[in-house]
Amino acid sequence: VTDRSGITGEKMELDGYMFVNGASTVVYNHMNRNGLCTIVAFNKATDEQLAKQVAMQIAAMNPIAIDEDGVSEEIKNTEIQVAIEKTKAELVQKAVDAALNKAGINPSHVDSEDHIESNQAKGWITADQAAQAREIIKTVSAEKAANLPTQMVENIAKGRLQKFFKEQTLEEQGYQMGDGKTSVKDVIKAADAEAKVSGFKRVSLTD
Repeated sequence: VTDRSGITGEKMELDGYMFVNGASTVVYNHMNRNGLCTIVAFNKATDEQLAKQVAMQIAAMNPIAIDEDGVSEEIKNTEIQVAIEKTKAELVQKAVDAALNKAGINPSHVDSEDHIESNQAKGWITADQAAQAREIIKTVSAEKAANLPTQMVENIAKGRLQKFFKEQTLEEQGYQMGDGKTSVKDVIKAADAEAKVSGFKRVSLTD
């Protein structure tokens, strides 16, 4: 802090600090500009190039945890609820679209009240079709929402939660320094079967 104050000429104070524990660590400072930095700890000495690339992976992909176990219950509960609501909405919309198509109405022409009005003004749908579409949307939505198969909704939502873990946890993310398909966990394991990330921190001035 003292050295930095001497460079900037401004009074500076330490706001806080973070740390990681491990047998070896590596730091990545993006473009050496101090605006995006990561530090990664491993449970044992690890190939330096690989370790640096894992640190770069964290900078680029911003994972929220090492693995699923590291994701808080609060985040898990929030994500599963989001997945359930999204699944319900999609199943209801699918039923509505099917009913509209059966009635000879293009679902994209009546997917909002604004579209119904504008497409009716353009002559793409008639007043009768507009009224019919509104009734179909209202009745089918209510009926489908009241009769959604709970088990199916939960299974789809669980699949979405697993996709969330794959995208948001370091070990399951596709390794960006390779083909993007092989997971970070498998890349590390291929280099050293006993090596594992034990902790990481990511700090960005722009996030």
